[in-house]
Amino acid sequence: MATVGIVGGGIAGTAAAYGLRDSSVDAVLFEAGEALGGRMVTRERDGCVYDYGANFIKGADDRFRTVLAEAVGEDLDTVEGTIRVFDSEGTISAGRNDQAPKYTTRDGVRGIAAAFARESGATIATDTRVGHLDRHVGGWTLSTAGGREETVDGLILALPASETTSLLADADWGQQLRDDLMVAAERVPYRPVDSVVCHYPFELDRPFYALVSEDDGHQVGWLSREECKPGHVPDGESLLVVQLNPDWTRQHPNAETETVETVAREGASDLLDDERLLDPDWTDHARWASAVPNHGIDPGLVERPLSYDLALAGDWVAGTGRTYAALQTGLEAADKIENRVLA
Repeated sequence: MATVGIVGGGIAGTAAAYGLRDSSVDAVLFEAGEALGGRMVTRERDGCVYDYGANFIKGADDRFRTVLAEAVGEDLDTVEGTIRVFDSEGTISAGRNDQAPKYTTRDGVRGIAAAFARESGATIATDTRVGHLDRHVGGWTLSTAGGREETVDGLILALPASETTSLLADADWGQQLRDDLMVAAERVPYRPVDSVVCHYPFELDRPFYALVSEDDGHQVGWLSREECKPGHVPDGESLLVVQLNPDWTRQHPNAETETVETVAREGASDLLDDERLLDPDWTDHARWASAVPNHGIDPGLVERPLSYDLALAGDWVAGTGRTYAALQTGLEAADKIENRVLA
């Protein structure tokens, strides 16, 4: 039976594994970290569950919804409430017409990536960083930092652009195509984001789930209420996820956590017109250096590595930071590599 190696355990990589589940292909997924999910990450504290990278996943594509329902099943939950917009002055308006269902689980968005991996039947190797690739006739050999070697018939790289570039730089295969891919990946611009979580021992009564900046003129780019997700926040409490404007993060690359959290608290207080929000009883902070790509690479260039039994997936391939788009690239990569290795 043919074997496909998948490098990267974010939503694109786990979706690729899921896309191969009913094929005549064995899949082995390598993830450098302790857990799967990439930016679909969830933390827990004091009885609260919160998504502090990707807030949810949604999409209008029929295949996306079918796959999501099949993989996650009864664990799939929808976020309650709408998303409104605000301007540089903090004025809130009705906002977006697109109010498609927003999905998570009671275990957070990490539960979606975990379900894809679990239902895929793939061999999962976490804490396993792939450090070198060798191309040979009929396939690839992957070497890990721990000394493991895996020979596969096909390969899917489901990594951020910068990590893809690093791995390709050390790979021995089609030099001109490799160099073209590296140049294209290096040119993908990413927007950084500071994500701050603020917990309050009281309940906020607001007629919406989230607010999003319409013009990037405010220090806050996104604010959402985690209590709108079933099972995430105990009754009588509130948990805000405040993501700063990427321009603010870019202009303050060395800002201390205390500074970032102060800006987030002040921004939340201003937007919701509530001085109590200046004083959360606990906070959390994460900085995403490569949160959202501004654009992707030439689709034609994405197709060319298939002649080397190599497929690419991820948000930089899709050209957008929308999580469902990264998921779609994983499913598409699975289809392409399956056709290739079984041809």
